[in-house]
Amino acid sequence: MIAGNSVVHIPAPVWYSKGMADDESTPKRRGRPPTGVTPKRNIRIGDTWTQGETLAKQLGITMTAYVEEALRRENARIERAERRTRD
Repeated sequence: MIAGNSVVHIPAPVWYSKGMADDESTPKRRGRPPTGVTPKRNIRIGDTWTQGETLAKQLGITMTAYVEEALRRENARIERAERRTRD
């Protein structure tokens, strides 16, 4: 950036990932910056999702809570099955 006749250096954001043309004296950073906000996940399910929304509403819980509980139960079921085959 040029201000009048002098050049003003604007430092890169903390999350900036340095490349080959940049000064290599600082370590390369990876990933997205911590914002405190969980990123949204996008999935395409269709009728199964609609049925889940209906059931979550009937139970009086959010769709997030419904999906988390369903995933917890499925993960536990798979882990139990894997333990049975190992033993």
